[in-house]
Amino acid sequence: MAKNSQELVTVLLEWIENRLGESLSVEDITKKSGYTKWHMQRIFKDVTGISLGVYTRRRRLSKAAVALRMTSRSIIDIGMQYHFDSQPAFTRAFKNQFNETPARYRHMDNWHTAGIQPPYRISGSEIPRHEIVRLDNLKLVGHIASYHCHLENVSEYREKIRSDFWYLLLEGAKKVPPVIYGLHEVKASTTRDDEQQVFYSAAVSEEYLSLDLNRHGDIVREEGDYARFTYQGDLKGLQNFILLLYSTCMPLAGLVRRQGQDIECYYTHQGNWHDMLPYEIHCDYFIPVSLAQSSMENADLAV
Repeated sequence: MAKNSQELVTVLLEWIENRLGESLSVEDITKKSGYTKWHMQRIFKDVTGISLGVYTRRRRLSKAAVALRMTSRSIIDIGMQYHFDSQPAFTRAFKNQFNETPARYRHMDNWHTAGIQPPYRISGSEIPRHEIVRLDNLKLVGHIASYHCHLENVSEYREKIRSDFWYLLLEGAKKVPPVIYGLHEVKASTTRDDEQQVFYSAAVSEEYLSLDLNRHGDIVREEGDYARFTYQGDLKGLQNFILLLYSTCMPLAGLVRRQGQDIECYYTHQGNWHDMLPYEIHCDYFIPVSLAQSSMENADLAV
């Protein structure tokens, strides 16, 4: 495939991704490219293996699926946001992609990620791999908080609270523990239909209480099955890594997220706080999964 075709489609993919909530027809997209409708659609399919119209619709429905799970907005409002003319039209398209109605998808105990269309990646960068592990209950101590935010701001808020909580927990400590935990869960707000309630804890194992940590709560890392991913890099890149896990890795692996908290496990220098570099991190990231349901989805994907 010619490099200029890949570059063109890369730019177009980013442009589409930023406008999924806008009125966006195939004509609008091809006009942006500067090519004829027929020629642009041919280039797009040659590069991605999927037609331009199908890809755009599947990405819109994937965004709608996230909104269904993470907000309490009405189904018709979500459908209209992603430019479906009516609730019946949205329901038909959604069921065709996810094998569930929007209402059923919203209220299922676990989050079935199969059906989510990952953003197409041309760069060729390797997708993070996962390992299924079993964690036991672990008693922790630390800072606990919850806050509300809009869906599009959840990453920004989590990045800020993560840094703030590290300082609150470790400021004045005699020594940095070898492992710091971040536990968080996002739920649809029960009071604000267009927002999420985010629960976040920064914690350490209770055996490190002697280090004079600032803490105000007892926390439990719950036992269960988890998909473990590993991240090494700067702190700002961590949130993009987490988005990649949910938008791409979980759907491609056919994993089902069960109820529970995601767990961030940071490995430190075990030195003084001022010697630690919180913006260069090594982190194992654990997502709670249902192995039985994930196995069923993997079987469906193989058919």
